[in-house]
Amino acid sequence: MDFIRKNIYNPLAVGVAFLILVAILFAILWVLVPPPPRSIELATGFPTGLYQQFGEKIQAELAREGVSLKLRTTGGTSDNLALLSNPESGVDFAMVQGGVADLSKHPNFVSIAGVFYEPAWVWYRESSFQNESWTIGLIEPAKR
Repeated sequence: MDFIRKNIYNPLAVGVAFLILVAILFAILWVLVPPPPRSIELATGFPTGLYQQFGEKIQAELAREGVSLKLRTTGGTSDNLALLSNPESGVDFAMVQGGVADLSKHPNFVSIAGVFYEPAWVWYRESSFQNESWTIGLIEPAKR
């Protein structure tokens, strides 16, 4: 009993006990919360499109961090949604146009970022609206 009383206040014994507890906690967390994967796959879009170019930039950034990013070119947003829906496709992430995915069909999808805005251009013939007193947009149609 004297041995315990003498060593319980020993700073070396307290330090060793603390390190053992930290090692046990680290081992438990390593098993319960595994590290993120070092290799992921991203579905982009057409080989010549902006999503592919953006995917290549992400690929270069992740390579600096030691993460391997495989890019899969697809036919676009609908193909990317189909790949995300299929658990055997191997695709972990996909670039999808905002507002296209129907949340009732894809309740488990989560959007993690907005990359860039995509403008929508609307063109019309002035002759189509001759009987209307308004024009679409803020700019008056060109006079011919």
